[in-house]
Amino acid sequence: MQPTHKLLSATPHVVNISMPTAFTEYSYTLPSHTRKFTIKLRESNILTMAFTEGASGTTYLTIPSGTSYWDSELYTTDHNIVTVYFQSPAAAQTAEIVYWN
Repeated sequence: MQPTHKLLSATPHVVNISMPTAFTEYSYTLPSHTRKFTIKLRESNILTMAFTEGASGTTYLTIPSGTSYWDSELYTTDHNIVTVYFQSPAAAQTAEIVYWN
């Protein structure tokens, strides 16, 4: 019987990304061995998010004010990098990202 390797606990990390300019795409690359992450906007505005560079203003997921997006079925490696791209229609915003690895 093959042993199952399941990480029973993970370490949380908080990242704050300053977004000084409206309608400008920002990004964050999740580190290797990230198991899950969540992203939201600190202020009361929408956040648009994509997994492709340049798409956060065209083909995106809208994260309404006061809510967050999360992915708990993730496991990044050195060869399986995940970058999130995001923007807001308002200036002077802060994206809050929490990831666990």
